[in-house]
Amino acid sequence: MPILLHFSKTLMILQKHKLSRQPFSAGYLHSLTILNFKTMKKYSLKIIMLLTSFGILILSSCEKVIDVNLNSSDPKLVIEAKMTDSANCQVKLSETVNFDETNTFPEISGAVITLRDNYGNFETLTETSAGIYSSFSIIGIPGNTYTLKVTVDEKTYTAISSMPYPVAIDTITFTSIGALSHKTNMASVELLDPMGIKNYYRFVEIINGQTQNNIFIFEDRFDDGKSITAPLFTDPGSGDASNKILSGDAVEIMAQCIDKSVYDYFLSLSQSGGGMHSSTPANPKSNFSNGALGYFSAYSSKSKTVVVP
Repeated sequence: MPILLHFSKTLMILQKHKLSRQPFSAGYLHSLTILNFKTMKKYSLKIIMLLTSFGILILSSCEKVIDVNLNSSDPKLVIEAKMTDSANCQVKLSETVNFDETNTFPEISGAVITLRDNYGNFETLTETSAGIYSSFSIIGIPGNTYTLKVTVDEKTYTAISSMPYPVAIDTITFTSIGALSHKTNMASVELLDPMGIKNYYRFVEIINGQTQNNIFIFEDRFDDGKSITAPLFTDPGSGDASNKILSGDAVEIMAQCIDKSVYDYFLSLSQSGGGMHSSTPANPKSNFSNGALGYFSAYSSKSKTVVVP
């Protein structure tokens, strides 16, 4: 079966090796899912080394040669679309490539992309650069529902996303974790979940202006109307200094309120053996029709920035 590769600016996916994405929980296994792609990459390399050693041992006692045929496959369309309560709709179109090709992922130009809200307002997006499309007249409003249609080569892909109302962050606290050269601080977000409303959250961590690749998602299934504390854990032993939080660092946390279809997408990403841009049966659950990869998220957000003491 062909393995297709693609990378996203927001998601670091290693497609040539399927990674196990197990949810991490700090205090509430039922609610918080944390994906640390950098840590998983390190662990995957260890697993690969182990499997390689095991393979050498087998081959040393067996003369049979196995020819692995990596068939090529038609490229898949990847749609990354977002719309916020503070910015207009932005869409990025690209294609997957085959396993044996270079990691250069073609942008898709010339597509026809339309956006419509539940009040009948309609707009055709403008291609502002290769593969990048933007809206200018329709703005994101919490409570509204948006339908995005992407037509490429006479095939149309449709996704619907409803924008929830934002929830403000109350406080951000830090806990020292790790030891010696691996010492860092873990941020925890506290907020009051609105009662009687089903809420789904995605937290984005920005350290000294650099957005981190980790993805943190949460639902209020067991915490409706309660004060929620969400620890944003990253592995202090990952060896990547960019995700360390040290005294004096400016840390911004963005609390995105997302709808269920987008939450399901990131949850399935955490549970799948593939990735967002894989064409395997383990694809994350996209909210686009017609087999497109990716997602459309209309979300509201609130941010808070603190300096680590």
